[in-house]
Amino acid sequence: MKRRLCNVRNGLLLTLVISSSTVSFAQQNVGISETPITPDVTSILEVYSTTKGILIPRLTTAQRNTIAGPANGLLVFDTDVDCFMFFSSVTTSWQSLCNPSAAPVGYLINSSALAPGVTCAEGGVQLQFGLDSNGNGSLDASEVNSTMTSFVCNGITGSTGPAGATGPAGPQGPTGLTGATGPAGATGPAGATGPAGPTGLSGATGLAGATGNGITSTTDNGDGTFTFTYTDGTTFTTSDLSGPAGPTGLTGATGPAGATGPAGATGNGITSTTDNGDGTFTFTYTDGTTFTTSDLSGPAGPVGATGPAGASGATGATGPAGPAGATGATGAQGPQGDPGATGLTGATGSQGPAGATGATGAQGLQGDPGATGLTGATGPQGPAGATGATGAQGPQGDPGPA
Repeated sequence: MKRRLCNVRNGLLLTLVISSSTVSFAQQNVGISETPITPDVTSILEVYSTTKGILIPRLTTAQRNTIAGPANGLLVFDTDVDCFMFFSSVTTSWQSLCNPSAAPVGYLINSSALAPGVTCAEGGVQLQFGLDSNGNGSLDASEVNSTMTSFVCNGITGSTGPAGATGPAGPQGPTGLTGATGPAGATGPAGATGPAGPTGLSGATGLAGATGNGITSTTDNGDGTFTFTYTDGTTFTTSDLSGPAGPTGLTGATGPAGATGPAGATGNGITSTTDNGDGTFTFTYTDGTTFTTSDLSGPAGPVGATGPAGASGATGATGPAGPAGATGATGAQGPQGDPGATGLTGATGSQGPAGATGATGAQGLQGDPGATGLTGATGPQGPAGATGATGAQGPQGDPGPA
């Protein structure tokens, strides 16, 4: 069911179109609900529902910025930034409800003592006001609103007049402004440190731990393994711990030729060698001795394959037979020359990496810890430092009216 409520007041026509809802009018407020409610006395409008919400006007940023003179607290939903925006007359700008990290902005008051002068002949207090634009919690000079600066001056002490008749007690005047807090007094010197308490009794010595199974000997087996012998007679042989061979070092530069050594003793040289025709050879030395080798003939090689028959050549003419030449005598074997000097040994190649460290023997069992000694008594408290001087009294507020 739909009901239309019309209210004409001061020339303004207000039309509400309500579908299956209840509108409650109290003395100074309105309630809108799906079921009858009594609006809360602290609200001008109470809307209640368990299935629906309130739809706030939706504007683009450009449309929102065209609102002339927006009221303080005016609320819209900006569809460009996808967030609720409200207007703050304090900052004179739109504020986002979706930026909880932004620091709150508010007014700050700064009070400072004012020396006697043109503004206040007897001195007083200067009060400065301003908006904390940067949110640092401090009123900076650039944030002071000079039009709001005010002064609370100390009154001039007049001459004492004749005592008048005591009038009736006037009403209590308002409490004057609190004077500026005086500077904190200097901190008194720290009290002397109390004497140290006596040393607590030593705890009883703990029971000796069980004897560990230590290593009595280590044997290098020469093949990269090591054998450990323990105090209980057991042994343990490691795997091959030899590291890989290091790369061959660079060949050292050839050193200068050494000086010629003295002539060696005359060797027993070979004077002749005789082929005995049976695979053996007989050596005759300079001292007249001889040595006959064993048969040095190698085994007969396999018979090679028969080659193809060559073409028959023409038979040559038979030449005359020449005379047989005489067999020359075999020349004597020359003496063996002295051996040359041995060259310098090349530089040693770099050492290969060290093999892996052998396994550590098992740790013996640790003895039980001794009992903790008693805690020494606490030394007496040092005297308290002197109290700092009290700050100066703030200026007296103006007296209330008589």
